[in-house]
Amino acid sequence: MTVSAHLLTPFLHLSTGSVYGFCQKFAQSCSTVQNAIEQELLNSDVNCTDVTPVKTDGKQTHIRNFSTEACVLYCSSEKKDLETLWRFRILKEYTGTLIHDHEIALYYFGTGHGECNVHLERYLLKNTEETGNSWSHKLSCFLEGMNQARKQRILQGGTCFTPSELERYSLRYEDLLSEGREENRHTKGRIAKKEEKALLKRLKKYGENHLLFLYDFRIPYSNNRSEKDLRICKSRQKMAGGFRTADGREMYCAIMSL
Repeated sequence: MTVSAHLLTPFLHLSTGSVYGFCQKFAQSCSTVQNAIEQELLNSDVNCTDVTPVKTDGKQTHIRNFSTEACVLYCSSEKKDLETLWRFRILKEYTGTLIHDHEIALYYFGTGHGECNVHLERYLLKNTEETGNSWSHKLSCFLEGMNQARKQRILQGGTCFTPSELERYSLRYEDLLSEGREENRHTKGRIAKKEEKALLKRLKKYGENHLLFLYDFRIPYSNNRSEKDLRICKSRQKMAGGFRTADGREMYCAIMSL
């Protein structure tokens, strides 16, 4: 079968400026939907949030998302510090629980905070490999076990653990930290010892946030929902190498939110 030459000729010859114009108009038309998504997130009891670096004109900038099972909002910014976070309406007005990867600045927002335990498990694995101490592996297994116990309880129609169960879980958590502090006294290697001590202090200070998923079944065990929604941004960064302008980055966030 022979295909005529004219059928292979593109019907449209679009310039870069034309494509940019189409994207710009589409992004502008997305603004109404963006506002609706933001309002839905503000009404949600729990929101997952994460941030990823992206290049804009060769400089490091950021895209942050706010995610639930129903929707996701992408927001762009030059930085990810506290001053920048205050500019996000969704953070200033949010009164629910934020799930994140131990971003201290986010503790200024919302009324509750859940720490991502999958993120924590990476630190625990690193500690086990570098120090040879057993407490971090035991804690990782404990957290995963509690997550499985919660899933089983939910499948059985349960909505919470009993007070005695929660007390037992909390005591086990504290026992493992005590075991960790004792092992840390004998940890070899100055850097490994210092990092392990810092991890133990973090786990003590933010223990309630790491165990929040046990006390409130609405709280996810991890921040994976938000991380999954950010993968498309990371893939774009690898393929395209970044954005030329901040306006382009803003347009991308508006369109991807829709």
